[in-house]
Amino acid sequence: MTGHRRFCPWCIADGSAAERLAGEFADSCGLDGVGEDVLHEVTRRTPGLSAWQDPHRFVHCQDAAAFVGEAG
Repeated sequence: MTGHRRFCPWCIADGSAAERLAGEFADSCGLDGVGEDVLHEVTRRTPGLSAWQDPHRFVHCQDAAAFVGEAG
């Protein structure tokens, strides 16, 4: 398969994979009001996911929230 590239998790986490691709891994939808550094952390340094329904991103105090598990 030509054209397909694989990246290690460290290349995604440090942003070098997004830089090489000149792209983003995750959508910025729902990240209104966050600073550019937070926006780049989520879109360029966080792996995306495929789902039948768009994920909902939570923001509080101009920062993106992290999913750590289900409550209860």
